[in-house]
Amino acid sequence: RAIDPWDYLDIVWSGEGFASVGIPVRESNWLLDRTDMRQNFFADPRKARQLLLNSGLTLPVDLEVTVRTDQIGDRHPVLEKNLISDLTDVGFNPEIRRMNPMQFSELVIGPIKDFQLAVGAIPPTSTTNSYLFGLLHSQGQWNLSGHSDAQLDLMIEAQSAEFDEIARRDQLINIQRRILEQAYLFSPL
Repeated sequence: RAIDPWDYLDIVWSGEGFASVGIPVRESNWLLDRTDMRQNFFADPRKARQLLLNSGLTLPVDLEVTVRTDQIGDRHPVLEKNLISDLTDVGFNPEIRRMNPMQFSELVIGPIKDFQLAVGAIPPTSTTNSYLFGLLHSQGQWNLSGHSDAQLDLMIEAQSAEFDEIARRDQLINIQRRILEQAYLFSPL
């Protein structure tokens, strides 16, 4: 809720690209709609602040942001600056932890999972199932957030066996909602 990835797209990438959960899909209508994403998961700093206040934590809340530092050009520092500003505005006290690609892979993508919030490249996948089973299934090779979510696992498994295109599209949209509801992952570009 604290961030607006479409604002980042405009500021950092001059409107080129789109925000999503990052799942490779056959057609763009298999992605969660921008309006749905924005209204239900992003771009509402007031609600983000209220959620933080309701958590019972004393503001500001310390938050370590692990950033992969192999940027090319000047876009990544701008993204980092905007992200930190948005998190600060709602009541976090973000501290940047910069890592080279090897460190990032070991502590974020590897089995250690030593991070609170990570910003960087994810392992490449080319199909819907390789992405879902590899990065988001609890038993996935890269299970990026280190979560154990039986409901998401069942959703991933069910869509992989679905032959009806409309039913599978609907399942994938529900999977994307679940991923955002639990704040496991999203792709700002």
